[in-house]
Amino acid sequence: MKSEIVSQYNAALKMLFSTIELCPDKLWIDEEYENSFWRIVYHTLFYTSLYLSKNPQSFTTWSKHKENYNCLGNFTYDNKPIVINEIYSKEILTEYLKAILEKVEISISEMEENKISEFNWIPGMS
Repeated sequence: MKSEIVSQYNAALKMLFSTIELCPDKLWIDEEYENSFWRIVYHTLFYTSLYLSKNPQSFTTWSKHKENYNCLGNFTYDNKPIVINEIYSKEILTEYLKAILEKVEISISEMEENKISEFNWIPGMS
């Protein structure tokens, strides 16, 4: 079962890689919508990395993480304004994606199949 999960993660991340590559530069930073393309990509990568961790305590943020950049919308979960000072480029987020791809197999292989998730905010998991 673990090999199938690894395969699905790898396929999804490779599709995300393709969307990053193919996204027009103008759309990448377009602020017409509340969440520009790059923010959705970063949100996806951040939470993929988080849930590949054993538990919230073992999760370490990416070395280039900026506070609250993982949140979508204009406000944090505790209703504070999100300040964006720097846009992550396609190259930077591709680098992050590659780092996540490298840890997928190891992370999944270390997970215990019958153990309840240690992410207590997931309904039915605490």
